[in-house]
Amino acid sequence: MRAIVHIGTEKTGTTSIQKLLYVNRRKFRGAGYHFIQSAGKQNNRALPAYCINDDKFDDFYRHQGILTLEQRQEYKAGFLREFEAELASLPRGVHTVLISSEHFHSRIRTEEEMDNVHALLSPYFEDIRILCYLREQVTTCASYYSTHLKSGGMESFDVFMQRCAPGNYYFNYHTMLANWERCFGRDALEVALFDKQHFLNGDLLDDFTARIDPSLVGKVNKNFQSENESLTPAGQAFALAVNRAFPIRTASVEEGAIRDKCRKLINQRSRGKGQLPSLESQHELFDAFRESNELLREKFFPDEGPLFREPSKPPPAPLELDDTLIEMLMAVLKIVKKEGRGVLDARQYSEACGRIIASLIESTAGSDADTPGRSITLSEADARLLRRAAVKLGHRDLPAAIKLLRMAHEIDPSLSGVGVKLEEFQRRLDEGVEKSRYMIAYFFDGPDLESWEEERRDALVSRLQEWVHTLELAEGSPMQALREPCRFEPGGAQTSPGTTARSYTMILAASLEEAREAAQRCPFLDFGVAVEVYSLNALARQAPAQ
Repeated sequence: MRAIVHIGTEKTGTTSIQKLLYVNRRKFRGAGYHFIQSAGKQNNRALPAYCINDDKFDDFYRHQGILTLEQRQEYKAGFLREFEAELASLPRGVHTVLISSEHFHSRIRTEEEMDNVHALLSPYFEDIRILCYLREQVTTCASYYSTHLKSGGMESFDVFMQRCAPGNYYFNYHTMLANWERCFGRDALEVALFDKQHFLNGDLLDDFTARIDPSLVGKVNKNFQSENESLTPAGQAFALAVNRAFPIRTASVEEGAIRDKCRKLINQRSRGKGQLPSLESQHELFDAFRESNELLREKFFPDEGPLFREPSKPPPAPLELDDTLIEMLMAVLKIVKKEGRGVLDARQYSEACGRIIASLIESTAGSDADTPGRSITLSEADARLLRRAAVKLGHRDLPAAIKLLRMAHEIDPSLSGVGVKLEEFQRRLDEGVEKSRYMIAYFFDGPDLESWEEERRDALVSRLQEWVHTLELAEGSPMQALREPCRFEPGGAQTSPGTTARSYTMILAASLEEAREAAQRCPFLDFGVAVEVYSLNALARQAPAQ
């Protein structure tokens, strides 16, 4: 029996292809092709999940409550039985099994994992074809940002785009395909470009169908609606804000339900094309892949010119705090208020709303919040919420805090304290408050960060990068390591120190309160690492005696 394994890559119309296979599974069966179902009805994700290393975290297992190695081994044994039973039940007329999952691209990253794929499939199929589409790397990464947010991601767009580098297996198609070639052979790989100019009839689904069986082109049903997973820049900004307010790894089940309700509203209102880097950044990233893409062209497309077109599309206009955005903000905050009853106390509710507003302000940096003539009807409660968020922001982001106070004043000019705070914040901004140095120290009770499990370490590092971007660093690297501590007692005796800091960050802040607030937002706290804050003051030097 033969197998055709469609591996994506991600962001190349895989959802539409999988829906085509599922909707037309009887039509394909009649022609001798069976779309595997035991691995997932449309996305056969169980197959790549089966093949990833046991020490690697994967949300496929987490979503099914499979958290331990024993549970994973039990699941894998059950899946293998179902997979074998499905293959054994196929009628004689079936000569080819169709498998599709873009997670073969995103999850299978090492030689060992690729060996696992080969070991799983080769006993059942004497001929295995690997089919994939390739999309230009910069647009792939930008498109994947919406998926990142829908999965609970908390990285800003700029930070997320740093992943787009030749050293990243996910984006280096030459390295990725070399791994597949190593196990399955060059002749087994069918590589296509994700570009309308290269599709049969200019249509992805016709092109894919022809690669399965040219005689089926025009005979399969393509009249179905494929979900658009992309979010507009505004939708991305709101998804990021909600994720930061209710982190997927630390939020309770009830808080997760609030996040999901907010996401549903965002998805309904904000479908469309998302952010793009500046044209200059697009060209820099594009140039970084020239060498590996040329090697790819020489191997798989020797008669083609350059595989991908040079970037030419400018990014969308920056977000502004206009009426539409404010209306959406209030709709999201009302969901938090309604669904948070009995779940969030007053402090938690205020903090969640503050995080959402602060994140949105960050995403709309540079917009003018006091544009007159708003048509949105906001309540006094909304104004009070904006005032509370502004006071919190005033410790670290005066321009953003001033914007929120102006919005609150516009909603309710009589709201107590707004005018006074506006004057104070504007004065501090104009005068430039002198800031002092503070040290944030980190105390690990367990092993060093380098020895953590890769997925856990990557999750922490991602959040730390986001956090550091909110700080004003006093000097040097964002984080300095403290190694091999040694303590000397009076008299010169050397002893082992007690609990000591493993690393630290030096920051500038207007007050100890501001430094403490920054430390309380440190992601280390969610990973069992204690944090301490110190004010650094030079000791007064005594004048010499005359």
